[in-house]
Amino acid sequence: MQGKLICLEGIDGSGKETQLQLILKMLKGRKVSVYKYPDAESRFGKIIKEFLERKMELSPLSQFFVYMLDIAKDQKEIERKLGEGEIVLLDRYVFSTIAYQCSKGIAFEKGVKMIESMNFVKPDLVLLLDILPDVSFERKSRQKKMDRHEEDVGLLRKVRENYLELRDRKFLAGKWVKVDADQKPKEVFEIVKGFIVQLLKE
Repeated sequence: MQGKLICLEGIDGSGKETQLQLILKMLKGRKVSVYKYPDAESRFGKIIKEFLERKMELSPLSQFFVYMLDIAKDQKEIERKLGEGEIVLLDRYVFSTIAYQCSKGIAFEKGVKMIESMNFVKPDLVLLLDILPDVSFERKSRQKKMDRHEEDVGLLRKVRENYLELRDRKFLAGKWVKVDADQKPKEVFEIVKGFIVQLLKE
């Protein structure tokens, strides 16, 4: 039986990590794998971390390719796990690469075409946790020292617009769902849970 690929997306502070943990509890007893991007353990993820912490600079195009390489390295493994019937959860995916890096000077259509040309595994479901950039800034400012993306509200506005455009196009996925994430985590999860249960019945 073919597994299911489920992706959580959204701007910084939208609650992806919280929802991921709630989903994992819900799926306890089933075979589940999780991939988070950027991958903190990979050489590409370490470059991204240094960039986000302003320890190095990368052009928008270089950023695009480093993020894409970080995701591409796991594609064969994800395909294998799906083929074995696993549920694979993604905390960010190629949609983030388009949403963020195409907010910095790379033309949106160019970014879309580059991702399309790479034949990434298509998620069965993308859950877009949607919040306003001002809410993102408020949440992140309470949590920790912010990175260069989290502190730039103007950038996050463009990123959110790009996410919504990808949702409207139903880009590279079986189904896109926009979830109002400006609610209590348990309320958000009830919505998320409903879509996952529906997907697993298919």
